Amino acid sequence: MEELISLVSSIPSSIWGAVGGAIITLCGVFITHRGNTNRLRIQLAHDSGEKAKERISALRKDIYLKTVEELTKANAHLASLPQKDPTKGNLADELQGFFITAAKLQLVAEPKTALLVNELVASYGQLVLKGMGNAMPLHRIRSDIAIFDDLYNQVFLCSQH
Repeated sequence: MEELISLVSSIPSSIWGAVGGAIITLCGVFITHRGNTNRLRIQLAHDSGEKAKERISALRKDIYLKTVEELTKANAHLASLPQKDPTKGNLADELQGFFITAAKLQLVAEPKTALLVNELVASYGQLVLKGMGNAMPLHRIRSDIAIFDDLYNQVFLCSQH
């Protein structure tokens, strides 16, 4: 042990100063590196959050635009219900695009907006049923006209031969 102490004491103080300075410098580098790493983590977390917001924003924009388009089609379809023939297909089929887009909108919208969209979809479903019920007399009359027109044409053709 005495040999170690004598060996250490034989080293000039300028070397010890250099070793001490190197240790202090090394500690400073470690502290700076840790600070830079923490700042980088914070920056990456922030950038990740911003990119997620941008992706959600772009997705919402696409779905909102599609919803407006489908809502316009749904309004036009509801307005044309009296002219539609219920025997030639389901009158609610043309609203499927709106219902699908509204379901997508409920997935990406804020909870309050999703609730309002759900109420809108329910209202459109009620409007379709009510519109079909209100248009039924027109459809019956149109059907009767077609039947009578067909019978008239048959009688008219028979009377000419």
